[in-house]
Amino acid sequence: MKSFPRLSPRRLLLSLQGAALGAGLGVVDFALHAERGAAFSVRSRVLACALLALAYAVPLGLAGWLVARRPLLVWLAVVPFAAGQLVLSAYRHGLGEDVLLSTVALAAMVGLVGLLAALAVPRLGSPHAGAAVRIPAAVCAAVLVAAGGAFVWPEPRRAQEGTFPPPLPTGAVSARPNLIFITLDTVRPDHLPAYGYAGIRTPVLDRVAREGVVFEDAVSQAPITPVSHASLLTGLNPAAHGLRNFDRQNRLRAGVPTLAQILSGEGYRTGAVVAASTLDPSFGLDRGFDVYRLVLPASRYAFRAAGRSLMATALAQVGWVPRRGTYREAAPQVDDALAWVDRHRSTAFFLWLHLFDAHEPYQPPPFATRREHHPGPASVSHRVFLYDSEIVGMDAALGRLFARLDLLGLSGRTLVVVASDHGDGLGDHGYYGHTGRLFREQTRMVLFLRWPGHLPAGARVAAQVRSIDVLPTVLALLGARCPPVEGTDLRAWIARPAPDLPAYSETLQPDLRAQQLAAYDDGRYKLIRALGGRTWLFDRLGDPGEEHALPAGGGHPRLAAGLDAHLGGSFTARGDAETIPDDLRERLGSLGYLD
Repeated sequence: MKSFPRLSPRRLLLSLQGAALGAGLGVVDFALHAERGAAFSVRSRVLACALLALAYAVPLGLAGWLVARRPLLVWLAVVPFAAGQLVLSAYRHGLGEDVLLSTVALAAMVGLVGLLAALAVPRLGSPHAGAAVRIPAAVCAAVLVAAGGAFVWPEPRRAQEGTFPPPLPTGAVSARPNLIFITLDTVRPDHLPAYGYAGIRTPVLDRVAREGVVFEDAVSQAPITPVSHASLLTGLNPAAHGLRNFDRQNRLRAGVPTLAQILSGEGYRTGAVVAASTLDPSFGLDRGFDVYRLVLPASRYAFRAAGRSLMATALAQVGWVPRRGTYREAAPQVDDALAWVDRHRSTAFFLWLHLFDAHEPYQPPPFATRREHHPGPASVSHRVFLYDSEIVGMDAALGRLFARLDLLGLSGRTLVVVASDHGDGLGDHGYYGHTGRLFREQTRMVLFLRWPGHLPAGARVAAQVRSIDVLPTVLALLGARCPPVEGTDLRAWIARPAPDLPAYSETLQPDLRAQQLAAYDDGRYKLIRALGGRTWLFDRLGDPGEEHALPAGGGHPRLAAGLDAHLGGSFTARGDAETIPDDLRERLGSLGYLD
């Protein structure tokens, strides 16, 4: 067996120079193609850059050691990298400035390192040999120091994260009611036991349903997270509030009052703890909040911060590096919610807590996958099992929040709203996801209202309601003024049987490969129209799963008129994915949007 090459000045020099070349290539890869968006902290980006530098330094350093007799192989090893950068950039951006910059920078680096090698190798026996070794060694040492320092470097707070103010004096407790608004991203009602699902156990959400009001047929105005939340927080349909997709021209319209603004004007302290980039402050949903906290930890998202790099892309394609979505799990989200409650327990507050775990990519906590939490049949698909496990994990995390409300004596004076922003396909109608369809599995949403002593326990509302009805109902219950909205106060629906409310929904995702759809549902019939003009009409009473379109081809003038009225006459807000800021587009892409 051939022994491992022995240590020699030549091998050491070429190894260190190869490592230095790799570290430099990693930095170039990060600088040209990695994600440097506001949602990633400085610590996260430094760590990502260091990881990329090491990822290139190790193989090129080893190559320098093994091929010491052919030093040109070390420098030629970068040619596939340069070609890959060119192809990747051309694929993503077209043959433009980005490709030119990438190619010139790589050519300059290869030429510079090759020149240094040509000068240094002949001098191994001269007094300058030590310097020739120390220079690349110093470069590698600096990269290692940066990598280690990134782990211990205190992460500064950014304006986007928000900072919690010091605790208020614990004097007299405010007599005004509090509001806790919990949104569960992508949770389908038919995957909760409160709606009859037998596949999992969710004791906390079951308790909320048991002690409050369950709306059995609530409809979301959009299966896209920022759009649906905008309707929840404004009481308006998408055309009225202006936020209709992810592109930068469709943010929340100026002058539209939000729930946070209204309650802030009533003297409430307002705070939001949101979990994902889909609720980035750039959409305008932070309006009215004293604190709008979006935190993406550096240690976990260093790989995501490097997500656009050539190496990360290549390793993800072969399955060596997982594609992680840029969101924060339920447990730390609830920790921040508890901190908010503790700091404001003596005053009237409005807290919005957003949990994203049931959205892809699924990464449930280990305890949530145990069999005791899944009493349903074992034949369920693995994808559904992971989805259900994420719901179990969120339920467990929420248990700490409700336990704290009980401990502090706040349950009786706190109105709790639990809602999902939309559903998910999970394979129904042959579709996984939510942004490209408007079937019932995408538009039906969870909706609970709980306020002991003020709302009837165990009440269930069978009539169809909408997400736009949440704001006027909440304001009426709190005794706060309500601006003109398109939603309806649902107190009468809670008190007695009432008619279905017609619901409009749309999905105008800015991706030319996604369908552009609008729907109008009067509780009996549902009309869906595509951008190209094709329509589908479903009889919800006879076909609740919306499996068979009526042969009339969607002909229903009354529904079509209602759809046009809410749509604004055309699909004018279709948007374009290229108008989304690069950093936000990458974070949305990591969560399955824009694909």
